[in-house]
Amino acid sequence: MVHVFISLFPVVLFALKAQWQADYATLGAVYMAASMAYGAGAVPVGHLLNRVRPVTVIRIFLVSASLAALAVALAPNQTFFAVALFLLGVACSLYHVASLTFITRAGHNDSRLLGRWAMSGNAGLALTPVIGGVLAWLISWRLPFAVVGALGLVIATTLLRTMPPIDDRPSEEERQRAAGQRSLHAPALTLVYAMGIALGIVSTAFLTFLPAYVGTRTSFLPTSSTLVAGGALASLVYLAGIFGQGWAGRIADRRTGELIYAGTAALNGVLLIGVFFASGWLLVLALGAFSFFHFATQPMDNVMTGRYTAPWVRGAVFGWSCLLVLGLGSLGAWLGGLVADATSGRLQYVFLAMSGIAFVAAGLGIALHVVGRDHDARALGWEGGGEQIQ
Repeated sequence: MVHVFISLFPVVLFALKAQWQADYATLGAVYMAASMAYGAGAVPVGHLLNRVRPVTVIRIFLVSASLAALAVALAPNQTFFAVALFLLGVACSLYHVASLTFITRAGHNDSRLLGRWAMSGNAGLALTPVIGGVLAWLISWRLPFAVVGALGLVIATTLLRTMPPIDDRPSEEERQRAAGQRSLHAPALTLVYAMGIALGIVSTAFLTFLPAYVGTRTSFLPTSSTLVAGGALASLVYLAGIFGQGWAGRIADRRTGELIYAGTAALNGVLLIGVFFASGWLLVLALGAFSFFHFATQPMDNVMTGRYTAPWVRGAVFGWSCLLVLGLGSLGAWLGGLVADATSGRLQYVFLAMSGIAFVAAGLGIALHVVGRDHDARALGWEGGGEQIQ
């Protein structure tokens, strides 16, 4: 649901541009503000998670995000729309840090669980463009937000109400150990954050401009609507990312995980160059390959964050991670808009610019391998010590 909420805007980008006669940079800035709130709100939540149960925070997220989506659907003007979208970003900021803290505590930083968690997010991301595009084409860009808001309220009053009690708080032993033990590997964690920011910029630009780009660079679908064509093909591209996240969940916790992370980031850069040159079915194939390896970096990032931090500080650490990766990463929407406007709307140059940032991330990954190779989380008691959830 969180990926559905936050990814509706790119689906209706063309409709908003046509209705309000706005340029790409302005629309990108509006989405950037919501995305920054999406990341920044995680910091205070992260610091509260030693006192508030993550599952409680997830419940609050679902209700508040649903109400914000309904406010977007009812927006009477551009200003109200921007404010409501910003509030949607604030509401969604509650989710990631709570769920990551829950999974890494209850599941002992198991990369398989993180991979499955990421796959479920990408399932929502894959469904959003095609369903949102069709709904917007049938009635208005407002309809997808209204439907998603109503769906969120239904889920909040049914599924979450019946969730069984789960002990997702730090144990007393962890609290006692927190007083006198090293809690994080600061140099390595800094590199993990920097790499996450770079790939976050790439991700936001990719998500923002993909439906519009693929809709204008292909012509083989039996529809004249850019909304429908772009949404359908974007969903197909996002589906490839689910398999990438499953693959990453099986290999990210290897001792060579940092080098795998760096190599995957480098492949992101190479494939984005291919996206720049391709069109038609070749473009869809190139985007699918990029999606596979790009979304694979998300479980890797979460595993690396957990590897270099102790369980008793992960709420705060994941809060700052969300601020940096999602917050500063949201610059990709605005930077991509600037590139698009500077090239007279030729969106392929957005993807070319992002390739350079992906190569920067690969260099940071190599540095992470060098800095973190002497780290042993198990020797410090940061991993293991309990039965993992299967």
